Amino acid sequence: MSISKSLDRPYLKTEQKARPTTKHTTLSQRASTNDQVQYYIPYERSPKIVITTNYVIAGAGGSHDRRRHEVEFNQYFNAHHSPIDEYGCKLFDQWTQEEWSYFDNYMIDNIKYYLDHGLYQTTGINSDIKKFIQNTCKEFYDFVEDTPLTADGSHLHRYKGLLHQFQEETNGFKELKPQVFARWIDCYATHMKYKLTKHRNHEGRHFYLTPTQPAKL
Repeated sequence: MSISKSLDRPYLKTEQKARPTTKHTTLSQRASTNDQVQYYIPYERSPKIVITTNYVIAGAGGSHDRRRHEVEFNQYFNAHHSPIDEYGCKLFDQWTQEEWSYFDNYMIDNIKYYLDHGLYQTTGINSDIKKFIQNTCKEFYDFVEDTPLTADGSHLHRYKGLLHQFQEETNGFKELKPQVFARWIDCYATHMKYKLTKHRNHEGRHFYLTPTQPAKL
């Protein structure tokens, strides 16, 4: 990944993989110049990674959430409504100097806002649901959407019974391991902003759900 802003040497190239990990946002990064001289960029001066994608970035839990800032865009232009329909020209390619000045001023205003107020917290449109499905599966999402788990802090849910019910209603997942299903329950609690309290007794593992915020599903 090329870094446009030079730190100590020009034309730096960090050793990044396509899939971001917390290592790239919490540790020093190894960099090299075109002559292959390698050295480390300390964390305090490490570049921030900006990614544009149509997919949800993998990873769940507080460790990922603290190191990631997501901004989701709704689809404004489509096959039936293009920038030419809206503005009479293509974006960027057919702009006049005046239109480029509007764009530059807009970007400068955004940078000024960031310097004054920090990152702007946006509300997700579909990213939370997509992330939940990515961390579990579409069938489990449909299962908990059709039959939401009671979250009153006192209703006892048994892992084994829910797993059996899920397998029966989906007519599949017979080989699904209980440990994987338990992780899906963790993802469900995180997605719904529920407090998950786990217990175990002679009848097996069970849990309680307590709401902390209004439900999403």
